[in-house]
Amino acid sequence: MHSTIQRLEVVHYPRGPGNYITESFDLPSWEVVFVQLNAMHPYETPFLTLMKYANIPDGDLMVVNGGNDVFHIQVVDSDANWFQALDPNGPDETISVWTSDQGFSCERKLTWPLETASRIVRHYFNAGERHPDFQWE
Repeated sequence: MHSTIQRLEVVHYPRGPGNYITESFDLPSWEVVFVQLNAMHPYETPFLTLMKYANIPDGDLMVVNGGNDVFHIQVVDSDANWFQALDPNGPDETISVWTSDQGFSCERKLTWPLETASRIVRHYFNAGERHPDFQWE
């Protein structure tokens, strides 16, 4: 199956002083996306963005935050509407997802382990849409 993704971006934060950098992969294969997803870290590499159009940075994309088997997944449609994958039966406790810079925490029911996150991301990679087997809010 041919991917709908034109660009993959991964944000890297240094442990010491300095600014974050964004690494870009044009027309990435699923293998490249999976390696980057698997390597995510909540401090050092907490952002992965799959862009359907390389020249549109604010719509038609998926943003994954986290690492260490805790991933928060959002999709932004062409009208800039944001949707996040939700486990309605998941716990309400708050968990840290991104720990560098300004950071990000959310309810655990909005996070996924790597295996599930990989399924959600792969569907978007292949189809360019939210995975229909998951609830989105």
